[in-house]
Amino acid sequence: MTSQDEAGFSGSSRVAAALSSVARGAEPQKVVRNLSWREMEEFVSAACGMAGFQCVRDLRLKFGQKRIQVDVVAATPSLCLVIDCKRWKRRLSGQALHQAVLRCVERTKTVAEYVAGNYPGENLVFFMPLMLSLYEADRRVLHGVFVLSVDALTSVVRSPEQLLAGSTVGVKLSPSWLDFLESYNLNQSRLKKV
Repeated sequence: MTSQDEAGFSGSSRVAAALSSVARGAEPQKVVRNLSWREMEEFVSAACGMAGFQCVRDLRLKFGQKRIQVDVVAATPSLCLVIDCKRWKRRLSGQALHQAVLRCVERTKTVAEYVAGNYPGENLVFFMPLMLSLYEADRRVLHGVFVLSVDALTSVVRSPEQLLAGSTVGVKLSPSWLDFLESYNLNQSRLKKV
């Protein structure tokens, strides 16, 4: 990956440069530290996309009485990562980490319920919460949620099955459930042009 076009990513030049740096061997943490929180989300989404995931950034859903916002959703036909990006200036720990993990679990359940209600079927899809931070957290797993530094992103997207040991929500969906992500991206790009 040496250019923005090869990366298949049309985001900011800073994110494209960050992706290129990591591809050339730079440590993701050191590179992402120089990005804004929104650029970190772009970076995570682009890295997942380059690994073959279909991605949505800044997913906003209203389902029943719940309103949620998810930083990045990265999906394959049988797996959906609901990713919470934390660009905190220090390690995730204590009550702040505990609360963030519980919110991530709730958002994951809500996304799974929403998709299951709109795309019921027979194919088992696993929805998994994942928290990515600039720095290694005090605990790598809390309430079944993996809390990893951005340095672990490459490993996660290459072998996401390693996350199946954590908290998952399995739902049966139609093979067309990924259309939801595609149509969401299309609608978001139309809104930005208005």
